[in-house]
Amino acid sequence: MLLVAALWGAGVPAAAPLASQRLANGHRIPPHIVTILDRACLDCHSNQTRWPWYNRVPGVAQLIQRDVRRAREKVDFSTWTSARHVTVNEIQDLCDAVSDGAMPPLSYRLMHSQARLSEPDKDAICGWALHVQPPGE
Repeated sequence: MLLVAALWGAGVPAAAPLASQRLANGHRIPPHIVTILDRACLDCHSNQTRWPWYNRVPGVAQLIQRDVRRAREKVDFSTWTSARHVTVNEIQDLCDAVSDGAMPPLSYRLMHSQARLSEPDKDAICGWALHVQPPGE
């Protein structure tokens, strides 16, 4: 029984802060965009992951954590702070990824129905991308 309990909790990172704290220092991200990112992106693309219950299953936990690590290597919204200038290209890449359906990936959407982006969600992200000014302007 102890072995099962030890394996059940293996590799489980600490719980993430409340959703309202996940982009508290965000780089001038409008509140309606923060809401979309929180729902569909931040579990993989920030250091404020809300780990699912099945992340406690040995083997599955390693796969999920690998996917999150890779996602953060590509885009980590935790680094989008006022101390770092986010480029227009980074935000445009976000628009491109959601517009073509690459993000969130199907495997994530299948397990997290709330992460599916509607056309208005995609339009909001891309509209934001169109209106972002380069740093210094």
